[in-house]
Amino acid sequence: MAANQNAMQTLSMNIKREYFAAIVAGSKKTEYRALSNFWERRIEPLKPPFKLRFLNGMTHPIPEAVVIVKRITRDHGAVAGMM
Repeated sequence: MAANQNAMQTLSMNIKREYFAAIVAGSKKTEYRALSNFWERRIEPLKPPFKLRFLNGMTHPIPEAVVIVKRITRDHGAVAGMM
């Protein structure tokens, strides 16, 4: 199974510290983004499951977390990835 996860597509995005901490702690299971042309182009080619790589900060070492997105929904002008 580990080899299959390594073959998954990966999407990287920056995220604020408070949301990053909640995802790492396991209390935040959904991440939302506005359904803009930018995010539509990045998310549309991906089919779950895929890796979502969260980066928090710009100065090295950058805190990083990788989760597996199991489902994507589009609703009310936003896209949500469920982990």
